[in-house]
Amino acid sequence: MTPPSPQHAPAEVGDYINFGDYNGYDVRYRIVGVEDVNNDGTKDYLLASTDIIMFKAADGVNQNKGWADSSIRRWLNSSDVNVSYDGVTVAPAAYASEAGFMSDSNMNDYERSLVLPVTHKYMYPWDGGSDGGTEAWTWNDGGGTSIRNCLTNYDTARYKLTRDYVFLPTVKELVDYRITLNADVAESANGTSSNGAFYLRDATAGSGKPRYYYQYNYISCCDSSNVQGIRTMMYIDGNAVLCGNGTKNSPYYIDGGRDGDSVYIKSIVKTAEGYTITLKNKSQDNAKVNLFVG
Repeated sequence: MTPPSPQHAPAEVGDYINFGDYNGYDVRYRIVGVEDVNNDGTKDYLLASTDIIMFKAADGVNQNKGWADSSIRRWLNSSDVNVSYDGVTVAPAAYASEAGFMSDSNMNDYERSLVLPVTHKYMYPWDGGSDGGTEAWTWNDGGGTSIRNCLTNYDTARYKLTRDYVFLPTVKELVDYRITLNADVAESANGTSSNGAFYLRDATAGSGKPRYYYQYNYISCCDSSNVQGIRTMMYIDGNAVLCGNGTKNSPYYIDGGRDGDSVYIKSIVKTAEGYTITLKNKSQDNAKVNLFVG
């Protein structure tokens, strides 16, 4: 006798999925793209959080260095309990003492194994050190500028490449993947937002200040120490077994992951009498159930 396996549910762009958690709440994502990013022949899922899941500074005061060297990038991509920031004191809504976003507090081993690295670009703020592009990213800085006006020379502007597991969206990704802009604030954020603002990974030419989106489809910039909403993106392996319906009210969840405070199977060990199944949820680990085969 072998334990039954859940059926692989088909997933499409527009479907919803709970993946990992933050502050004890499930993080709800929407599938915004499907592509084979690890070249294994299987289409992988690009996820974008539907809500603002936290409020954080991008970096310390006057640390406008761009996405590649930012503290928020280090934290989002870290599974460490103590994340190193190279001596930078992260400003308000500090997370210097908070375990990384990919740590055991928010993801289990199996969930982490499903998150795929991707190499992609962001708008780089300075003349030297870019990985491509021929000119500065130009637009009108006199107040907020609508999203589509920000794309005028996006494809020819200077950019930098980074390799990330978890990342913030760019202006172009907001448009290309039709990411829902007017996001709610999730319970995990422990706060409210009056204008729905959330950080992007693009940086302002010349100053390096991070860009952010705010209501009515506008883009602006601020010092990296300012607190804004955070909406995460990531690719997960298309071989993941999804359970559930994929709707907003009944999103998919990962078989072997965590869905609310539900119990998931940590391991199955064959014994002489049958199987020992080790279970885990957020409040208890290593609860064992013996399944005897008669």
